[in-house]
Amino acid sequence: MRNKITVATVFLAGIIVVSCKPKITEENSNRTEITLNENVAKISKPIPYTEAKHYFVKNTYINNQIEELKITNSEEFYRIFGMATVMGKDGMPTPIDFSKQYVLAVIDLPTEFSITLKLNTLKQENDSIIVDYQLEEGEKQSYTSQSSLVILVNQEFKGEPNFQRKQNTKLSHLKS
Repeated sequence: MRNKITVATVFLAGIIVVSCKPKITEENSNRTEITLNENVAKISKPIPYTEAKHYFVKNTYINNQIEELKITNSEEFYRIFGMATVMGKDGMPTPIDFSKQYVLAVIDLPTEFSITLKLNTLKQENDSIIVDYQLEEGEKQSYTSQSSLVILVNQEFKGEPNFQRKQNTKLSHLKS
């Protein structure tokens, strides 16, 4: 009899522990942040996005600084970017439907260094789209290349983009 009571007690304790554990859901992880800044409430919400793959900056596109663009039509997009289809399972460029999406793009300067552009966060903050990204410089190459970051965003997320670049002191290809 004592064994049955002990087993039942352990079983009930286990159920209580499991039911009290906080549940982490996608809804909780995408929770809206509210911060106060100078007496103005900022409502911040993450924006889902797709990073477009297999596109390159055309050599006819000339820029003298890092460009941060919002592109809303295919004509403008294909004036700047070309498709870079490669062999293999995921070798096709990411499809873009400008009737449902727009592009947020960052285009680095041409350089002899390997550059990686990384998106840290993309979020809606009141009437702005905050694009927080960084550049990471790698090794010197024997050729010049031009890195870019191409992000696809659904048109339901409206607002002017506010690009915020994280400074990296090792970016020797940028002019001070």
